[in-house]
Amino acid sequence: MASAAITSTSCYSTPLTIVSWNIAEAAPSFTAPSFSRRAKEAPRLIRECILRNQPPPDIIALQESPFPSFGTDVFEEQGYVSVGGTTLSHCGYVDLLLKKQLAEQSRPILLD
Repeated sequence: MASAAITSTSCYSTPLTIVSWNIAEAAPSFTAPSFSRRAKEAPRLIRECILRNQPPPDIIALQESPFPSFGTDVFEEQGYVSVGGTTLSHCGYVDLLLKKQLAEQSRPILLD
């Protein structure tokens, strides 16, 4: 799995940090040891990997999520809100998550 993080500054004094990651339906490689254990731990591992940078990202974009509420299920306790997602495509779902404070100042979008 590969991820990309971008920090951007504009007219605001605080940088905006974005992480985009194709999580490949949160499925471990077939060659990974203990496939069933890694499948159960994938959500935790994805969350820890994304949030290990400090400060944590303001925006998380997930591609190929295994089900529509995956982003909410994995990141809600850390203060993120889903503001847009897609219906099932050939390779899972897409979800856009914002920190709660940022989401309160935005409006939901339809990504279809």
